[in-house]
Amino acid sequence: MPRRGGTAVVYYVKTLNGTYILKQASLPRYREWLAQEATVMQTFKSQHINIPTYIDYMEDEQQAYLLMSYIAGETLTTALANASELQRLELIRAFGRFLRQLHTRETSSTHSSKDWLNKQLLQADHYIKQGWTSGSSELLNALSTKQPEPVPET
Repeated sequence: MPRRGGTAVVYYVKTLNGTYILKQASLPRYREWLAQEATVMQTFKSQHINIPTYIDYMEDEQQAYLLMSYIAGETLTTALANASELQRLELIRAFGRFLRQLHTRETSSTHSSKDWLNKQLLQADHYIKQGWTSGSSELLNALSTKQPEPVPET
């Protein structure tokens, strides 16, 4: 039975060769986000980061589909809800380390953190124009004119 995620219908597909996840998105913004997720997964496919393995991405006029490997476990939300205060802090730190690893590799492939930030600001502008976010042009302009300085690695 499919599960409804925040942006897609999620199917668990069991075959003789293993278990997979198939995400299906219908709305234009969710289809775009699913395509971006597929691109990121392809980018990191050969790197040793613990994310599902990209298998395929397909789309037609109505739907977009992303097929990936299944990794057993629980969501961070579930883990945080069931953890003690000390365990929650460690989970958050571990997730922060993972994001840092992921974004460090992503920005190295896009040349610099400034390039990455400019790309994100352009994407935010697109989302505002499409009405896909509650953000405003005024907020985006403020963020664009007061960009933070890159933080040196420690």
